[in-house]
Amino acid sequence: MFGGVISTFQLNPETQGAQLRREGNRYALWCFVIALVSTVAIVVQAWLYGDTAERLCAKVRLRTFKSTLRQDIAFFDRDENSTGALTNAITDRATKARPAALSLSSLTGRKARSTSRERRD
Repeated sequence: MFGGVISTFQLNPETQGAQLRREGNRYALWCFVIALVSTVAIVVQAWLYGDTAERLCAKVRLRTFKSTLRQDIAFFDRDENSTGALTNAITDRATKARPAALSLSSLTGRKARSTSRERRD
């Protein structure tokens, strides 16, 4: 596509004005279509990464809850393991997992973008 744009700009506007306008409009439309497709792809990517992060948090929360329930009865009698502390621990671990998943997704996105730039060069 970019080679076509360059060849279009090489046309003489005095003698090939109609062809210059026609091809310029065509390549402008292609650039617009590429921008729309890129926008949709970025939105879908962000939504999928957010969904994955939410599922990861739910899985961490569930596994933390299951491991808490497998403790001996004496574990729950200690003061540091009150209901509020255990609930806070379950929520806190899942909350800390979400930013880690999102930062992993941004690193993956950066790696894909840098790889695509390297291929163009």
